[in-house]
Amino acid sequence: MGSGLKKPKNYKGLNKYANVLTNEEQIHFNYCIDNSYRISPKPATTGLFPDSWHVEIRLGAYKKGEKAHVSPTVYDDKGIWPAIKKIRKYYYDKRTK
Repeated sequence: MGSGLKKPKNYKGLNKYANVLTNEEQIHFNYCIDNSYRISPKPATTGLFPDSWHVEIRLGAYKKGEKAHVSPTVYDDKGIWPAIKKIRKYYYDKRTK
């Protein structure tokens, strides 16, 4: 049994194949994971099929009721992954140099 909901025909969602990492980007990704920088896409609109996204950043270990830092910029499905990679690089460069 399905939920009875169908995706709109023009729905793109997040492109899971756009997040392919180079060796340098993999180093930035691993650094953020090891140091509890949680950087992820967050839907900018409510509903089942969002088409715009914010970048959400959570620093440090998980705490109940914590508030995330959310970017004011809204990204589409093509712009969200480059923005996340740029933020990962920022935190890597800030803490290791």
